[in-house]
Order: sequence, then C-alpha cells, then structure tokens
Amino acid sequence: MKQVRFSSYTINQAMQGPVHVTIGKKGLTTEVLEEIRYQLKNIKIVKIKFLGYTDREEFRQEVEALSHLLNLKVWSIRGRVIVCSKNS
Repeated sequence: MKQVRFSSYTINQAMQGPVHVTIGKKGLTTEVLEEIRYQLKNIKIVKIKFLGYTDREEFRQEVEALSHLLNLKVWSIRGRVIVCSKNS
C-alpha cells in the first residue's frame, strides 16, 4: 500500500478551510461515520468539528474512538476541531 504524505502547508490549508464534517450532540452515528469515510475517499484530508463537548476528557475519548473506528491519523487538534487523514 502506498503511504500518503502531507506537507505542513497542506495541513494548514485544511485548518484554514471549511469544516467538512460536524459531529453534534448525538455523537458518532453511522451516518456521521459514513460521511467521514466518503469525505476521506474524495479529498484525503478532512476537517471535523465537534459540537456540544464541554469536557476536554470526553472530547479526547471521542477523538480516540473515531480514530480507532476509521483508522485515522490525527494531524492537528485546535479547540474542538481536528484535521485527520486515513492512516496508511
């Protein structure tokens, strides 16, 4: 399998660009997971915003669960926004 590499410029562009997926108070539903898979297939690097997470530990657990479920590499976490790609 070919390893995908992203430059810091690409990651910064993703951070400054629009949010691709928003995860609301219902959390990681099957629809959200499918949308993230779809976005990863099309644009390779995805910006995800988490809404309704006031506890930092709860947010970290959701990010870990998401990265484990979809085999993601998290490039950046700023506030409640992450930038990630498929882990190769």
